[in-house]
Amino acid sequence: VEEWLQSALFVQMNAAEYRLLAEESRNEVDFFQQYFTDDQVLLVTRGAKGAVALYKRENMVAYKETPAYPIRKIVDTTGCGDAFGAGFVVEYWRSEDVNKAVEFAQLVAGANALLRGTNEMHRLSEMMEFLEKHHPIT
Repeated sequence: VEEWLQSALFVQMNAAEYRLLAEESRNEVDFFQQYFTDDQVLLVTRGAKGAVALYKRENMVAYKETPAYPIRKIVDTTGCGDAFGAGFVVEYWRSEDVNKAVEFAQLVAGANALLRGTNEMHRLSEMMEFLEKHHPIT
């Protein structure tokens, strides 16, 4: 597990995967300090509860919770984790800001949840605009 966790700059997992891997850790910060290097980012997605990002900043572990977009009717969650990961990487490389990247990732994942499977991916930008306009996270 340690080798896998240290093999990527960004490590993303959902809440169930986190619980499985971190069962001996007291909390996310403890888990991060035990397994991650100073240049890595840990992302834990928690569905409607949002996401948590952990990373080192000025020799301290930064812990940032970002809420999910408040979606009244989820159509399909297929691919939301992949959408989150892609959104995070795109915005991180654009801005080099972990917090902006997580916020953008939440937007992409939320928009993905408004689409049916991969057949409607051509509408992703439209759904992102809809969420930003009608259901902004505060």
